[in-house]
Amino acid sequence: MVGGYFIFVENKTIKFKRKYVEDIKNTIVAFANCDGGTLYIGVNDDGTACGIDDVDDTMLRVTNAVKDAVRPDITMKVFDFHSMDGHAARSLDQHPTFNKVVDFFSKRKVEFGRTQMRSLHLTGEDGMYTNLAFLLSEQCTYMIKLAVFEGSKKSAFRDRRELSGSLLRQLEEAYNYIDCYNCTRAEFSGLDRLDLRDYPPEAVREALLNYRPSGLFF
Repeated sequence: MVGGYFIFVENKTIKFKRKYVEDIKNTIVAFANCDGGTLYIGVNDDGTACGIDDVDDTMLRVTNAVKDAVRPDITMKVFDFHSMDGHAARSLDQHPTFNKVVDFFSKRKVEFGRTQMRSLHLTGEDGMYTNLAFLLSEQCTYMIKLAVFEGSKKSAFRDRRELSGSLLRQLEEAYNYIDCYNCTRAEFSGLDRLDLRDYPPEAVREALLNYRPSGLFF
């Protein structure tokens, strides 16, 4: 934002609304049915920021409007809230549990408390949990789906798995699942036998950690 103006204008993936209005849900549905987009509430048509009086109330009204009007529920899958002041987005779930995170830090003998949660941006300046905290909590609604196809065509599954819960748990289980199908083969160099994996474990790890929703196939 420069001098009260945004440095971009409305287009097919960016829309401005001065305040909450009922047709906001139509804009969100249009984004969900196409390539996505960003809706800014509290911004005039010319790009000047006018703000909103009650951020929490507006977030709740938008969420409820979409939940009531759209099936299946897309609120946790398609769109998210972000503040324009650069702070981390606040999670809609303010009662998360972090059993897996505590276990993860404990095994590495690293302290995990309020100070660490703040420095890792799991909580904001207001002490509220952020969306990052939500992703690491047991309440996370996002999932990792894995499948092993029968043959070279992606029309028949030999096996598939859906992982849920904390993303830390999902990543561990996803790596172990992939590792089960990462076969070991033997090659010989002279009299020496060399055991090699189909895919280097380091490459599998990097591919998993840098995964994008378009898909990860082996």
